[in-house]
Amino acid sequence: MPSGTVSVANNTVENLASFGTGTTGFVRGIWTVGAQGPSTVFTISNNTIRNLVTNSTSTSIANGGAGAAGIVLGFGMNSIIADNVISNIARTNTGATGGFTVGIAGANATRTTITRNRISGLSNSSTSTTLTVRALLPVWSSAPASPSP
Repeated sequence: MPSGTVSVANNTVENLASFGTGTTGFVRGIWTVGAQGPSTVFTISNNTIRNLVTNSTSTSIANGGAGAAGIVLGFGMNSIIADNVISNIARTNTGATGGFTVGIAGANATRTTITRNRISGLSNSSTSTTLTVRALLPVWSSAPASPSP
């Protein structure tokens, strides 16, 4: 797998919608997938992600795969997610299954620092009684994330 340093910075991702059937639909503002390799260092900073919506029925959070997410760090080592503004992320499916809406999700990454991000306006229309809206959803493979104010 490739490795190296990847910077995703100073972008605006807005007004994305993903409507489909079943569990295959999802919406994500920034998503690093496994093809980059587990030793890639990501810096995801100073991005604005807003107004994302899906009717996903997916209940999985495997590999950080929430139905609606602002940022998903799929792989990486010593990565930094900082100074991003994430707002108005919505999962509109009204079913009783508890799919997730998250600001920042992580999976299969090690020693990630998450700091100074502003997350607001997350919503989930599900009628599930389990918590399904989270600002941070760490699903790390080994060393835990290091969220800080």
